[in-house]
Amino acid sequence: MRIGLLGLGRIGAFHAETLAGLPAVDSLVVSDPVPGRARDAAERFGAHVAGTPEALLASGVDGVVIAAATGAHPELLLLCVTAGVPTFCEKPVAPAAAEDALEASWIAEACSLSLHEHRPVRIEEARP
Repeated sequence: MRIGLLGLGRIGAFHAETLAGLPAVDSLVVSDPVPGRARDAAERFGAHVAGTPEALLASGVDGVVIAAATGAHPELLLLCVTAGVPTFCEKPVAPAAAEDALEASWIAEACSLSLHEHRPVRIEEARP
């Protein structure tokens, strides 16, 4: 499987390491607005660098993980979903505009795609 990763900050670097270690991931394609981050990830994890999100999508990825800055999530989600690529997005889907999240959801549904938001539960009280 060929996976694209958009954003290589702290969380993106975590995802890069995780994805690179999965046997099902044959190829990792990375992109970040800070070119040095993409180059570093490529060297560290054997990833391919795409200069832009559009180039990443054009490289034939089977799915995309969005770990970019929160403000970029709505635009990147719409880009990925309208390209027909299953997409996993770090939380939140949109910084404040529920309309952006709903629009991405509607487009994903119309394209019969899977759109997932990462929402970890770190601590949950045990229930009897």
